[in-house]
Amino acid sequence: MIESFKIKGFKQFDDLFLQQLNLLTLIGGKNNTGKTSVLESLFLFYDSMNPEATLRHLSCRGIGAISFNPDFVWLPIFNACNKDKIIEMEICECYIKEKIKVLHVKDGQKILLPLRTTQNTLPIVKTNQQSLNMESLNFKYYIIGLGADQTNILNL
Repeated sequence: MIESFKIKGFKQFDDLFLQQLNLLTLIGGKNNTGKTSVLESLFLFYDSMNPEATLRHLSCRGIGAISFNPDFVWLPIFNACNKDKIIEMEICECYIKEKIKVLHVKDGQKILLPLRTTQNTLPIVKTNQQSLNMESLNFKYYIIGLGADQTNILNL
């Protein structure tokens, strides 16, 4: 059972701390106050190793077609649409604290090289081949009191 949940830098939440949660907790409020965003942050926390986790918030809101543009996909999950901010979520569950930090990483430019042909020779690579700007989200997972584990997810 989740006893508390802390959200920083996710969507409209600069810093939100929910405590004294029970097996059944109701979240109420006016429209556009963050009820769905609380649920989306929980989904992101518990499914952070799934590359589709950062896209789920779009489908939950009825967006069926997406552009694989990092700004379209990721800007909405960062507070004030600022990818330079860090998203932090911390859950205390059964007296164990777990934390995730989500950072936007601009990996610079990568050149895609073609695969070898069936004759095991490299095809001609033209010098006018354009490079791609690569971006990713870096998820760092912590169990408070222990070390950190991390993964890069969704290179675009």
